[in-house]
Amino acid sequence: MIKFSKFKDIDAVMTKANKMLLDIEQGYLKCLQEEKIPESLLVDIKDYLANLRTSLDYLWCKISNVSNGYFPIANSEKEFNNKKVGVDKKYVDILKKWQFYDENNWIRCFNLFRNKNSHVTLIPQTKEELREFSIKEANSKEKMVTFSGCTFTGAGNHISVGGMPVPIDLETQSPKNVEGLDIERKIWVNFLFDGSSISSDFPTGVSALPFLKKSFKNVRQILAELEEVFCIGKFKKTEIGIIPEEWETLSLNSFLIAKNQGVNTTTEKVSYSNTGIPIVRANNVSDYKIDYEDLVYVDDINYLKIRKECRPKDGDVLYTPIGSRFGSAALVKENKEFGIAWNVMRMQPNNKKIISSFLVYLLNNPENKMRIRSLNASSTMPFVSGIELGKTKFSIPSIDEQKQIAEILSSLDDKIELNRKINSNLEKIASLLFKQWFIDFDFPNQNGKPYKSSGGKMINSEWGEIPSNWITGRFGDYFDIEYGKSSKDINEGGVYPAYGAGGLLGFSNSFDYKGPQAIIGCRGTCGNISIIFEDSKITHNSLIISNEWEQIFLYLYLKNINIEDVITGSTQPQITIKDLSSLNVLLPSRGVINIFSQIIDPFFLNIKTNLLENIYLNKVRDSLLPRLMNGKIRVKI
Repeated sequence: MIKFSKFKDIDAVMTKANKMLLDIEQGYLKCLQEEKIPESLLVDIKDYLANLRTSLDYLWCKISNVSNGYFPIANSEKEFNNKKVGVDKKYVDILKKWQFYDENNWIRCFNLFRNKNSHVTLIPQTKEELREFSIKEANSKEKMVTFSGCTFTGAGNHISVGGMPVPIDLETQSPKNVEGLDIERKIWVNFLFDGSSISSDFPTGVSALPFLKKSFKNVRQILAELEEVFCIGKFKKTEIGIIPEEWETLSLNSFLIAKNQGVNTTTEKVSYSNTGIPIVRANNVSDYKIDYEDLVYVDDINYLKIRKECRPKDGDVLYTPIGSRFGSAALVKENKEFGIAWNVMRMQPNNKKIISSFLVYLLNNPENKMRIRSLNASSTMPFVSGIELGKTKFSIPSIDEQKQIAEILSSLDDKIELNRKINSNLEKIASLLFKQWFIDFDFPNQNGKPYKSSGGKMINSEWGEIPSNWITGRFGDYFDIEYGKSSKDINEGGVYPAYGAGGLLGFSNSFDYKGPQAIIGCRGTCGNISIIFEDSKITHNSLIISNEWEQIFLYLYLKNINIEDVITGSTQPQITIKDLSSLNVLLPSRGVINIFSQIIDPFFLNIKTNLLENIYLNKVRDSLLPRLMNGKIRVKI
């Protein structure tokens, strides 16, 4: 169903006017055959124009905040300047272009027709005949040429259609029949309004039906232009900033059923184990996502000791109020049995006031994160207490608008997650193949059979048995290693991605390294292996590795060597170039590497495409998020 306005009362009037126009058009076409317009149709036309004007007046009442205001239409610039007094500047430019003193004949006719009490003045005084001819090839659906309102003259007495001459009968002003062409003829009578009885200033020769159609189109456009400014532009000042007038300012506690932190293993005497029921810690919660890898567990006996409120359910929101992952929120999307640790907070939204997915975006909004971080109660690490967090105020739209905002942002996150899963599966396949070839030594031999399993020649080494043409050595003898560069000029608005030890940090307006590059995190997130496909900045917390191998193979190779053996430092783990250079490694033959690369390169081409798309989608989401959350961008409800 077509909506003509965001407001129900205006939409109802415009819907009625639209139906009236359809009825008028049918009646009008019937009148063409009789060559006169009956009194009843003139009444309908008058009522139709009245409905259109009423729609404008209804909206103007909302904008001007008066109960009986009329949409301002002026006869002169001086009159308009008087009428615009007290009108918000943001509406003046829209109003000005619809004033008829600036030769806008439509608004002049519309206003005079509407304001004149008697419909009798709409009786047409003149009529004219118009002709239209459509010419096409016989048995074809496509028209070759259409002449509308045409008069044919000229010495040749014919026209050319698709290179074919079509003779014209100048007496009847009609194309003659030609073999191979179909000619469709239309001749109609058009009624013109004579407005002399309305006003001496009324334009002459106003074509009736086109005028009525144009009136609907223009009124709809005026409503759309004004509503866009009105619905977006009405804001109010609050203690947390300027927000849309109809939004509420509420404390976190007021739209939650409950919130609580997770189990304290010391005070609640709960012990972790290697298997059992998973416990989600702060390191498992990132913006928008719960990572169910690198978990700790409790057995069944210890799980029974955990309070029920520390066992999240579908629709709950997990939040990190402390530590390096401070301020991250993610949605629980399934009734999966798990518990939460003390550094994770469970929030149960009141669905009558806020929907879960919107709450996640609300908490992950950078502006809100910054406000919450300012409440930091610890000098050693980011931390906010549950009491202070509960008192924090947020701007909250209606449930319907929350749903629309969450739907827009979720569609981006769903695509990001789908790309991530595809990449994860592709990389798992590549890793399994790598293991088969370079760890189990079952790469294809000359006959295409698994090398080791088929009796390929093996030799003894410090690694045990290895293929006869493979070698061992120290990492530094075969690979170039360098630290990344400074982390300056990193922001959110740059073109080139910037990577650190843990992955993507932000963006920059310049790059230091051509892609692709294989890197190892050497400080902070020590031992993290990444491949960077695009031109980028890489910070000094990473080691950049290169040799004559393909970068994709090098990346898989680095993920399968014992990097953890060269991590040093207990308080600040690190990997130095010197320590990495001393690492013993096994080096495959170049021929096997080349064959392997040909197989896996298409996998990583897809991975690259998905990664680059995710970078773009993340930027789009992060750009939209704060503006949707503060009402600078509004959604249709």
